[in-house]
Amino acid sequence: AFAVCKGLQSLVIPDSVGSLGDYLCMDSHNLRTVVIGGSLAIPFRAFFRCYSLEEVTLGEGIPSIGIASFQECSSLREINFPQALTSIGSYAFENCTSLVNLVLPDLLKSIGEWAFKGCSNLTSLYLPRHANTLIAERAFASCTKLDNLVIPGNIRAVGEAAFSSCTGIRNLQISEGVVSIEETAFQNASIASLVLPTTIRYVDN
Repeated sequence: AFAVCKGLQSLVIPDSVGSLGDYLCMDSHNLRTVVIGGSLAIPFRAFFRCYSLEEVTLGEGIPSIGIASFQECSSLREINFPQALTSIGSYAFENCTSLVNLVLPDLLKSIGEWAFKGCSNLTSLYLPRHANTLIAERAFASCTKLDNLVIPGNIRAVGEAAFSSCTGIRNLQISEGVVSIEETAFQNASIASLVLPTTIRYVDN
């Protein structure tokens, strides 16, 4: 609908809108702020390569963020994740290099592969605490400024290379309840010491 609209700087989508189409504002390079109301799912590549996008406000009923929705939004500094959110798609925020703090909602069930890969200025990450959450392959890989990390016990498995090349991680706490740590999950981290929980049953290379 609004792809490659080079003059578009702000977008407000009211609660009355029933659905959003793929590629909604893709390559609208001057778009800076977005407000999406209601309970709309964010579609595939909705804001892909919106390089100037700085702030996104999502309605509290939004259930999912689609594949590559905000991929390459390198100016994105702030986004609120609604409590109703249960799924973040693959590549959704890959290379959003201006993100600093992430607070993911407690009922989030799925974090797709490469979802936040390359968010190189991310320093603070709060992971969900109440859902049986899946962290997929390379979900947070190459988040090089991430320092302190707590993996809560409701996250039963840490996916393959999920935090690989997060070279800044020095303090890592893996909580009771985590069962599996997949291949290269924390490869190249700077962990000084680590105590694995008694619930761990599988640790790959």
